[in-house]
Amino acid sequence: EAKSVQSRIDETFATAYKKLSFANITMGSKNVEQIANSIKIDNSIRVITHSVMGVEVPKVVAAEGDNSIPYGAYSTNAELDEAYKAFEEVRKLTVELAEVETAVCRLAVSIKKTQKRANSLKNITIPKYEQIAKDIQSALEEKDREEFLEISRSGAIAVFIYTSNLLVNGGVRKYSDEKSVRAIAKGGV
Repeated sequence: EAKSVQSRIDETFATAYKKLSFANITMGSKNVEQIANSIKIDNSIRVITHSVMGVEVPKVVAAEGDNSIPYGAYSTNAELDEAYKAFEEVRKLTVELAEVETAVCRLAVSIKKTQKRANSLKNITIPKYEQIAKDIQSALEEKDREEFLEISRSGAIAVFIYTSNLLVNGGVRKYSDEKSVRAIAKGGV
């Protein structure tokens, strides 16, 4: 949209300057300058912002003129009138272009910030937490192995002690089945 508005401004500027040149030639540049200085400056342009996806985007509003030429017809010609109308059109298009370009720039800056955040998450934060999760997983697995070895050792020691007691006591009771050995390993008799 900005490109089409810019091309329309370029065409309208070219037309306006051409008509202004003809007015300067036919009326004299001093007369055209005096008439231009007598025209009241337009201060009706206002900027209102609104939010688009969390980004403040401007809305440029210019008061619509009454399309009347603000100087008298005496000592002027049609070329100056056409130049004035063309420059009035340039003003309207410039307001439109300013709104579009500012909105595009602000949205582009916001997109760039969001992209940086996404890259930060992807390249720094997520890998960091993945490494933390791996470290925790490794620690838990190591703890499980230690507990298993501890249980295995204590079970083997209990079986050894119990079997020693049996041998010492003359084999009062014999536990040869697997279920009994497991019960002994867990601390039961």
